[in-house]
Amino acid sequence: MSFDANALRLHTALVSSEQLTRANGRLRALAPDEQDTVAELAQTIARGIARCLLDEAKRNAALGEALAAIYGRSDHGASARHGGTQGSGRVKP
Repeated sequence: MSFDANALRLHTALVSSEQLTRANGRLRALAPDEQDTVAELAQTIARGIARCLLDEAKRNAALGEALAAIYGRSDHGASARHGGTQGSGRVKP
């Protein structure tokens, strides 16, 4: 089973960005370089989560099926949208 891994990656980046936007008021107390560091860390964590999900989906068929239901199956050319994001290409996890 393969699914749109790029859509998963984009979705994790979007969620991370949205959470940073929500925390903007609290982040204003930080210096600009510290704000940048927090944003970079949040994106690194989001990429790590996506990578972990992709790795686990290779071992766990049920997770792969669930991700295919959310992000679309790459082996059928179908595309599912989640939160307005869509992968730019089909990639097997």
